[in-house]
Amino acid sequence: MSKSLDFMSVCMITTGFPVIAGDTSGIFIKKLVDQFGEEIKLKILVPSHKKKFSIFSKYEVIRVKYFFRKRENLFYSARGLPQEIKRNPFILWQLPFFMISMMYKTLKHSRDVDIIHAQWLPTGIFGVLPKIIWGKPLIVSVRGSDITRMNSHTIDKLLAKIVFKFCNAAIVVSRSFKTELNNQFPFVNVVYIPNGIDIMVGNNISVRTKKDMFEILYVGNLVLEKGVLDLKWAFEKLILAGFKAKLTLIGNGDLKEMIEKWSNEHPDRIDVKGVVLHNEVMDIMRKSDVLVLPSYGEGRPNVVVEAMANYLPVIGTTISGITELITNGKSGLLFPPGNKEALLKLLENCILGLEPLTRYAKSSYEWIINESHSWQESAEAHIKLYQSIAKVKSCAE
Repeated sequence: MSKSLDFMSVCMITTGFPVIAGDTSGIFIKKLVDQFGEEIKLKILVPSHKKKFSIFSKYEVIRVKYFFRKRENLFYSARGLPQEIKRNPFILWQLPFFMISMMYKTLKHSRDVDIIHAQWLPTGIFGVLPKIIWGKPLIVSVRGSDITRMNSHTIDKLLAKIVFKFCNAAIVVSRSFKTELNNQFPFVNVVYIPNGIDIMVGNNISVRTKKDMFEILYVGNLVLEKGVLDLKWAFEKLILAGFKAKLTLIGNGDLKEMIEKWSNEHPDRIDVKGVVLHNEVMDIMRKSDVLVLPSYGEGRPNVVVEAMANYLPVIGTTISGITELITNGKSGLLFPPGNKEALLKLLENCILGLEPLTRYAKSSYEWIINESHSWQESAEAHIKLYQSIAKVKSCAE
C-alpha cells in the first residue's frame, strides 16, 4: 500500500495495447491512461510481439514474452483472440505458454502495487491469484465482447463467475451492461464509466452542403464480425441501381485485401484508406453524409460517439451497444444485424432525401453533448474508483 492515497500504484493487465507502429489494438486504453496524472504510477503488462515495441514515457509497458519472438502471434489481430482461434485453431498450442507467462508476470509485478486492473473479463483471471496471495484489490473492465461470450458459452460463463467472485469492482462502459451484470451477478460492484471522446465540435457545427456524390463512411476493423460484407453487398446494389454515392472505408483487417480488389473495380466510388491518424478520421467525418456501422456486436462504440459529436448522422444495427446511443427514427437509423436488404433500403432513402438526416444529426449531437465524457473525465472517474477501493482496503487493514 502506498503511504498516501494521493499517490497510487496500479498494475494494468491487457491483451490489447498499441505497442507497435500503426497498431490500433486497445487504442481506447491508451487514450485513457494518457490522461492519468502523476498521482498514478502505472505499469502495463502486454503480450509480446515479434516487432519492436514503441517507447512510452508516462508509464512502464512490460513485455510479456511467451514463446520465441518470431512465433508470438496470438494477439494483435483485427479479429481479436477468440475469433483468431476460431479461424485458426492450430495457434491454440501457444495459449498455455501465454497463460503461464502472464500469470508469472502478474504475480511478480503486482506484489508492490495498490490496485490490479484487468482489461477484459478473461484477463481478470490473472488477477485472482495475486488477490489471494498478496491481497491486492482487483478491478476488471467488462466490454461488449465479454458480455456476448458470457451469454453464449458455458466456459466463459464459468470464467465470469470466478473473476466476479474475487474482483472488487467491475467497470462497464454501457448502462445496459450494468443492468445485465446486476441482474446476473447481484453480488458484484458494477461501476458505469463510459469511454471518453477525443474531439467535441462545440457550437461550431459544420453545415453539409449538397454534393454530386452522397458520401458514406465506415470506420472500424475490416472483419466479418463488423458486417463489412453486408455493407459491401448493399453498396454494390446502389452502384448497379445508378445511385450517386461514394463509400470510404477506414480500418484494417482480414477483409482489407478483398475490399481493395473490389474498390479497384469502382475507383471513383470506393476509397479504402486503411489505418489513418485520428485527426484525419475527424476531418473525413465532417465531410461525410452518414456513418454506417453494420456490426454484429459492440460495447459502446466510440466511432458512433465521435460521429454524433461531429454532427454526422449514424446508421447502425439494433445491438445493445448502439441502441443505447441511437434512438431509431429520432437520432439515427437502425436495422437488424445481418439484414442487408434493410441496410440497402435505408441507404436508398438517405440518398433520395427521404430521411431527415440533419434532424437526426442535431438530435444525436445534443444528446451526446449532455451524456458523454471526455477522456480526462473518464480518467478521473477511474482514479476516483482506485482511491475508494484502496481506502476501503486500508481501513480494513
